[in-house]
Amino acid sequence: MARKRMIDPNFWTDEKLGTCAPLARYTFMGLISQADDAGRLNGHPALIKSQVFPYDYDITPDHVTAWLNQLEQKGLIRRYEVDGQSYICIPKFLKHQKINRPSESKLPAPPDTFNEGSVSTHESLTEPSPRIEKKTTEEKRTTTEQIEDDVDNDSNQADRALKKIERHFVMRRGVGTVLSVEDMESMQVLLKDGFTVDEILAGIDHAFESFKPKHKRDRINSFKYCESVIRSLKAKKQDSHNRVGYDLPKAQREADKHGDNWDTTVDPAVQLEILEELNQMRKRFKEKQAGGQ
Repeated sequence: MARKRMIDPNFWTDEKLGTCAPLARYTFMGLISQADDAGRLNGHPALIKSQVFPYDYDITPDHVTAWLNQLEQKGLIRRYEVDGQSYICIPKFLKHQKINRPSESKLPAPPDTFNEGSVSTHESLTEPSPRIEKKTTEEKRTTTEQIEDDVDNDSNQADRALKKIERHFVMRRGVGTVLSVEDMESMQVLLKDGFTVDEILAGIDHAFESFKPKHKRDRINSFKYCESVIRSLKAKKQDSHNRVGYDLPKAQREADKHGDNWDTTVDPAVQLEILEELNQMRKRFKEKQAGGQ
């Protein structure tokens, strides 16, 4: 039976947690309430769904899995398996929870958890020089902090972009606040494929504004529909950009390339191409006139 837990006021302003989706933050609060005195709990998404979202029938274990992924990427939780069973531990659980007479955990610790008490039982261990140990520790800490800062910066930018897209899509959809795992994966794939946030937001707007419902209850439910529209818009834009040069007459393309003072008589080959283009234009014009009569 889980005990009552305390929620630190900093919970609401923590930047790392704040960049997670709102329901991922709610899930984290639920994990805290369900964890034992060592900060461990059973980690199967279906079980967590039944404990944290018992009355939300539109939330599935797949949604919980996606939110657990976000929390784990931020280092807020750790998921592991022992003997085929799924577990979760909250690394800084004891830092924020003051527990009188803590009960011993009945759940296994993560496989590589360091046992502080085990050091004293191995008297044969050789203690390194304090000066060398201090220098090595400081070097490791500096390197680790630099790596963590770089990862956090990249992760924060990606999370902010994803969060902006999620919010915009939910607002345009206007029905429900829960995104499917497939929706979130589609958004991530677009970002990985090089689409900008502005392109994605504009594509979402275009999808909803151009959507023509076939019946009264017909609407856009999945982001997959928007993804298709976003990709089509970019493909059309790219195709239009590629065709601009070919749509211009040869003379215009060469003038744009060489400047206004360019003389077509300098290059006989180019002059011949221009004449051929003019003949083709005259031929198309005559055919159009003949068709209109």
